[in-house]
Amino acid sequence: MDTLSAEPSFRRCGLSVLETSIILDCSSSSDSIIDLLKMMKQIGWDIYNPQGQTEYLPIGDDGMYDWQCEKITESQFYDMVSKKMALREQIGVDLFYKNGIMLSISINRKTVKGKLQM
Repeated sequence: MDTLSAEPSFRRCGLSVLETSIILDCSSSSDSIIDLLKMMKQIGWDIYNPQGQTEYLPIGDDGMYDWQCEKITESQFYDMVSKKMALREQIGVDLFYKNGIMLSISINRKTVKGKLQM
């Protein structure tokens, strides 16, 4: 069930954040999180916040949810996501829409029939 709090549930990168859950099933389009992120970009979502920074879970986060905010190139970001996929780490990134809406994606899919799906 989706939930939305009227008060900020936490702060990240200096901003108050409201939290909700959305389940997206894009398995019919691609098994790659990079492909999913590129599809989201095509419809107006971006990895850069209004300050031009990317908010993501770093390599080796190990479930600590130590979100990072920094200016990195799209290529650097996709390289990091590829490494996290190879290490079977949870992938997390905040996406931003042109009107100021933020979507936080955290992906940790289990192996299905011997295949890791991210």
